[in-house]
Amino acid sequence: RFINSVTERNVLHYHDYFEFFLTQTDGIEHHVNGTCETLRSGALVFVRPKDVHIYTKESGSYSFINFAFCAELADDVFTFLGKEIDIEKMLKSATPPPNFSAKD
Repeated sequence: RFINSVTERNVLHYHDYFEFFLTQTDGIEHHVNGTCETLRSGALVFVRPKDVHIYTKESGSYSFINFAFCAELADDVFTFLGKEIDIEKMLKSATPPPNFSAKD
């Protein structure tokens, strides 16, 4: 789903599914589990069920593409990836793993 600052309610929230979001705007602030990270355009961010988060931007509008998916699909992906990633770290750390940026 395509999200922009006009459609968002700017409410701290959590959910029972996983998501990735791909930023299309520089300067989006992602507040998650008591931390804040300022994102650049092209950042790919992983959000887990129960992560408490909100997106903000100090000035101007923002947009990103959101990919939401159920736990069953996440399990299938983690099984497929096997030992290529540290799944326990991704799922159990206090905050989601650092974002991936197309500009890094």
